[in-house]
Amino acid sequence: MSPTALKQQITHLISELTTCYELCATIPSTRKLGSTHTSFDGLYTSLPLTIQTISAKSATLRKVIGSRMDLGDETSRNVFTRAIRDVQTDIQPRLRNIAHPLPRDRRSGEQQVPGFKDILRQITAMEFDVCDALESLSLRLQASRSTPVPTSTSVPPYTSAPYKANTSQPVNEPNPQTPRTRKPRDGDEVLVNIKELTQLLEHLKASWVEYSSEGRKYYVNAFDKTTTWERPEGGFVQSMPREREREREIRRSTTVREERPRRDERERERIWEDGRGW
Repeated sequence: MSPTALKQQITHLISELTTCYELCATIPSTRKLGSTHTSFDGLYTSLPLTIQTISAKSATLRKVIGSRMDLGDETSRNVFTRAIRDVQTDIQPRLRNIAHPLPRDRRSGEQQVPGFKDILRQITAMEFDVCDALESLSLRLQASRSTPVPTSTSVPPYTSAPYKANTSQPVNEPNPQTPRTRKPRDGDEVLVNIKELTQLLEHLKASWVEYSSEGRKYYVNAFDKTTTWERPEGGFVQSMPREREREREIRRSTTVREERPRRDERERERIWEDGRGW
């Protein structure tokens, strides 16, 4: 089999579809169409798009996968074989009979329905099958590339050696009463379950860090550093250090102003209780 078997099939199919397009271009000059011929217009405009789609799909996947796309596999080659056969044995003969009618058909004067809509439906289904076969082939080739291929290793023949008991050091028998110890984790490692991890991720996505540049404040998402916002609504916002100090100072001064009248009131009550008031 040729190493470019699938590539040759793609070229063959595009050539057959190009012949169909040329036949469609001949039909208006050899066949009298009705006043409304939307089905023919749809077929005539869809054929170049189908050719372009198949060609672009194969070229793009060829760049991604490499030369293995040229060979393909049995599944993909069967799809293209069936598509080429349908175009050669069904679609092309029908278009050729419409483009070049026999003389007896001209003399009969009978109005025949060409069936452009049915031909367009066949070509659309064929385009879907062919593109799907190319995408499925690329996925199979990528999967085979990522799967490591086992390599054969030579195993040395088994040779028995005389056993020598080592009596110089005592053998430490495992104590069944001693609990099994685990490898200690690092100080920054924490074991969480899936639910806790999901909650932590949601918290990160709803958290924002405040920054300032050229007198303008903006907020960066804690989960996705590329996401910025003018002023996020809701969530958790970490203000800049100066802003946090300013907020604490405002709260502290407010507390002092509220606490001072209370101290004065308590002092007046204490004076009256001691009998030193008026």
